[in-house]
Amino acid sequence: MQNIFKTIKKTEVCVQAEPNSIYAPVGGKTIPLSHVNDSMFARGLLGRGIAIHASSDVLYAPVAGIISAVPESGHAVALQSEEGLEVLLHIGINTVELKGECFSPCVKKGDYVKIGQKLVEFDRKSIKRRGYDDVIMVVLTNSDEYEEVTVTADEKITKLQKIIGVK
Repeated sequence: MQNIFKTIKKTEVCVQAEPNSIYAPVGGKTIPLSHVNDSMFARGLLGRGIAIHASSDVLYAPVAGIISAVPESGHAVALQSEEGLEVLLHIGINTVELKGECFSPCVKKGDYVKIGQKLVEFDRKSIKRRGYDDVIMVVLTNSDEYEEVTVTADEKITKLQKIIGVK
């Protein structure tokens, strides 16, 4: 994967990025991942992270790197940062059942993205109207590879505010 980064022309980053940091993909109100209504996320089985009740309907790249997965349903995006952080952004609980309704991905697998680049447009009101929780999970899926994963987010955050630091 590292060789791919050497061949891609870099573009200007939207924020002054710190190494091994994850930025908020959306503004809103944070809650501990352990409080979400999905046992896989709540128990940390997918990795450490944070959940956000979004204040807007656009998800932005929290790291610069390569898109490693975008399911057809559009409800999630996985990225690998240049430093090797593997980040999963998951919009809502059980929203895969919506089969793509309410989600418009703006990227595809293999795309290089910079911090702050638009990843997915989604419709929070429609998600809620259909009976789904629209909370966004931000998970470092390879968190067990790091000595320390620190959630630095306040209860209220703005888009592209640093929310997780890794050592």
